[in-house]
Amino acid sequence: MKGRRRSNIVASYTLGELAERYNATVKGDPTVVLTGVTTLEAGGAGKIAFLSNVKYRPLLKTTTAEAVIVGSEDLADGLNLLVAKDPYRTFALISQLFNPTSHPREGIDPRAYLGEEVVLGEGVTIMAGAYVEDGADIGARAVIYPGVYLGRDVSVGEDTVIYPNVTVREGCKIGARVILQANCVIGSDGFGFAPGADGHVKIPQVGIVRIEDDVEIGALTSIDRAAMGETVVGEGTKIDNLVQLAHNVKVGRHCFLVSQAGVAGSTEIGDFVIIAAQGGVGGHLKVGDGARIAARAGVAQSLEAGRQVAGFPAIEHREWLKSVMAFSRTPELRRSVKAMERRIKELEAALLTAEKRGAGND
Repeated sequence: MKGRRRSNIVASYTLGELAERYNATVKGDPTVVLTGVTTLEAGGAGKIAFLSNVKYRPLLKTTTAEAVIVGSEDLADGLNLLVAKDPYRTFALISQLFNPTSHPREGIDPRAYLGEEVVLGEGVTIMAGAYVEDGADIGARAVIYPGVYLGRDVSVGEDTVIYPNVTVREGCKIGARVILQANCVIGSDGFGFAPGADGHVKIPQVGIVRIEDDVEIGALTSIDRAAMGETVVGEGTKIDNLVQLAHNVKVGRHCFLVSQAGVAGSTEIGDFVIIAAQGGVGGHLKVGDGARIAARAGVAQSLEAGRQVAGFPAIEHREWLKSVMAFSRTPELRRSVKAMERRIKELEAALLTAEKRGAGND
């Protein structure tokens, strides 16, 4: 296996070239040369920053960045600006342009283990210490890092990257251009047991996991194989670190699942759904397209498309905000109630005294 040569050539583009490439417009000097990305605060000659959050708008007055990606509402004077419809997305694309993915090795390392009847596409890289079981199929230009375990009959699509110590168990299918971050587990046994007075009987988990194209799965995330059939992660979905998907879960296309989120068995998640950090969804439910589940929300019932929920049990996000505001006023309300109780006692005492005086006069 040979090491990959690193180039000392730094990519450079003019602001005008970036505008043409990403369908943006220039306010300022289109000939300024850029060699990388930066933040508004860090700045730097030859670097382009971005503004997509209004709270950082004051930094436009002090940044030393060579150019800034902005929206049409932030046309500051005295700066070279790349005016884009979506500054954050444009920044992401430009950052990819200046920071193309590279890997430290290429080719098949003799210290990797390859089982029988393994199929390798053109330009595959398998690094030292990887273990590929019999019948695995690895697509063209896929990169397998050290310590990866690919089980029997696993398939891996073209241009997929699997980082160190990932486990993909037997029969699971990984699509094209997938990124599996270090130490994630694909195809672990689902949590299936038949309880009884004499103990719990394990139910064999004989299904697989299918990861569709352009998915990214974060470090230490676990996706359980189906009891029967498939656990599915849809095209373009991005899953953060430390996420758990149980057996037979089906996640739709282009979802976001943020760190420590969990989805219980046999639940179906629609397309473009967001589950924020530590959000939980119960088993055998359906979450409609475009639903948003706030951080730490607990969903115990199915959600229609477009619903936005928060809290536990999860309720409409606006109602939850009202509840939080009311809860924050609890000490004030408690003081008011005590003051009213004291006043009532005072009034009752005064009324009793007045009644006694009236009776004495009689």
